[in-house]
Amino acid sequence: MNRNTILKLLGVLVIALMTVGAVATAQTTWYVDATNGLASNDGKAATQTGVDVGPKQSITQLLLLGASGPQDGDVINIAVGIYSDEPNITKAKPVF
Repeated sequence: MNRNTILKLLGVLVIALMTVGAVATAQTTWYVDATNGLASNDGKAATQTGVDVGPKQSITQLLLLGASGPQDGDVINIAVGIYSDEPNITKAKPVF
């Protein structure tokens, strides 16, 4: 193999590794806001940006999304407020 062929193969390998790394570290940021959120919102925006696009009103509503909701590695931003729900969290999750 000549030098150019080796460099091309290394370039393809680097791009492939970067793609795999990007897929493995993908995360979603979720939003909860007791004051401005709505139960019908998707939880994927900090503010109301469209019909059903904005923060959830409670932590429980976000967790009830099940498989389409927060997953390992995702970030949940909880706005300052008074939350009267009692979410049932069955997995240990780090809190920052």
